[in-house]
Amino acid sequence: MINFYSTDPYYVSLMGAAPLFGSSGTGGLQSPTSYPPYTAPGGQVLIPGQPFAWPNLSQGPAWGSPKGLDPLQGQLSAALSGLYQNSQKLAGATNGLDLTQTDSALHTRTVTTSNGGVVTASANPGATAQSYQVTVNALAQAQVNTGTALNAADASGVTAGTNTIAVTVHGQTSNVSFNVNAGDTNQTVLNNLATAINNAGLGLQATVVTDSTAGTVQLQVASKMTGTQQSFTLADVTGNAVAQTGVNAVSTAAADASYSVSGVNYTAQGNTVYLDNGNLTLNLWQVNANPVTVMVSPDTQAITTAATNLVNQYNSLRQFLNANGQYISSTLQNEASQAVTQVPGLAGIGITTNPDGTLSLDQNKLSAAIQSDFANVSSTLGGYNGLATNLGNTANNVLSSPLASFAAPIPYMLVTTPFQSYLGAQSQGLLLGQGLFLNSTW
Repeated sequence: MINFYSTDPYYVSLMGAAPLFGSSGTGGLQSPTSYPPYTAPGGQVLIPGQPFAWPNLSQGPAWGSPKGLDPLQGQLSAALSGLYQNSQKLAGATNGLDLTQTDSALHTRTVTTSNGGVVTASANPGATAQSYQVTVNALAQAQVNTGTALNAADASGVTAGTNTIAVTVHGQTSNVSFNVNAGDTNQTVLNNLATAINNAGLGLQATVVTDSTAGTVQLQVASKMTGTQQSFTLADVTGNAVAQTGVNAVSTAAADASYSVSGVNYTAQGNTVYLDNGNLTLNLWQVNANPVTVMVSPDTQAITTAATNLVNQYNSLRQFLNANGQYISSTLQNEASQAVTQVPGLAGIGITTNPDGTLSLDQNKLSAAIQSDFANVSSTLGGYNGLATNLGNTANNVLSSPLASFAAPIPYMLVTTPFQSYLGAQSQGLLLGQGLFLNSTW
C-alpha cells in the first residue's frame, strides 16, 4: 500500500496520511486532523486528511519554504487530484441510471390519458409500462340527509331536556346527546344538534342551511367519505329531535364507484382507485360509456438526459486519462475501456465508441429504443452488467483506493537535501514535493 507523508503539516497526503516531522528522518507520526485548514497562496483551502487539488508546489508554502521543486512532482500530484475529481463526477452520473438506485431515471414514468375530463392518472417510479382501457360506469357518492325546512325564529317542537339520537355508521351505533331548553327557537336547536353531531367524531358533517329570504333553517348531515360503507342512519333514543327536524330523510344515497379496466369490472368506495399494486393512481371524474386509454410509459426525456450526462462524465474522465497518461497508470485506462466493451448491445441503443476511447450518444436512436424495447434499454444501461453499473464500479474503485496506487511509474527524482537522501536510501522511495514522500518502491 502506498502512503504519502509530509514534513509540512499542511501539505498532507491525498489520502489523509500523517505529517512526518524533523529534518533528520527521526521525527514521529501525528494525526493530520490536529491541524486546522490552511489557505494556500492561490486561495484554495486545504483540509488535512481530505483530497484536494494541490497548489503550485514550486512556490513553496506560504511561510517561505525554499522554492525550486521539480515540476514533475507537482504535476503528478495535480494529476492524482484531477483523477479523484473526475471519478467523483462519474460516480454521481452513474446513479442516475443504476437500477439499484430508487431515483434512477430508468424507474421514472409518464402517464397520459385520452380524456382527462373523465380519468386522470399518475404513476409511481417503477410502475409497469403498459396501457389500460378504463370505463367509468358510476361515481362514488357520499350520503346526504336533509331535514325539514323550519321557521328559524319559531319555538322548536323538539322535546325540552336531554335529547339522545342513535347514529349508526356502517353497522356501528353511537349515541349523541344534546340539551334543549324550553322556548329555544328552531335556529338554536338545530345549531346545538349540529354541534353535537360534529363533536362526536363519527365521520359526519352537520350543517345548518339558512334561507334568509324565506326565513327558514334546515339541518343537513353528510358523510365525509363516499361509498356504501359510509352510509348512516339517525334515530331517536330519547326525545323527538330526529322526528321533529326530519333529518332522517336521505336526499343523496351513498354509492360505490363502478368502473372497468380492460374489460374487467370493479367497484370502489371512492373515486380514487389504484392499479398495478398501488403504483398507478386513477382519479375518476365523470361517467362515460367510452373507454379512456391510460398509457404508462418510461420517461424518455429523463432517461435521455441521464444517459447524456453519463456519457459526458465518462468522456471527461477518458479525456483526462488520455491527457495524463504519463502520470496515471495505464491499468486504469484499460479498466475504463473494459467497463464499456463488456456491455453488450450499446450500439443498438445509440452508444458507440470513438477512436480515442470516448463515447458518442445518438439521442434519437436511444429514444426510439426506449419506445420499442424498454426492457433491453433498461438492462443495457442499468442492469447487472450495464454501462452505469460497470462505470460506477470503475469510479468507486478510484474513490475507495489510495490515489497513489493509480500513479504511473516515474523515474527516480534526484534529491537535494541530506534528509531527502536519507529517506530515499532507506525506502527507495520517490519525493513528490515540498516534504512529500511516497513510502513504496516503484
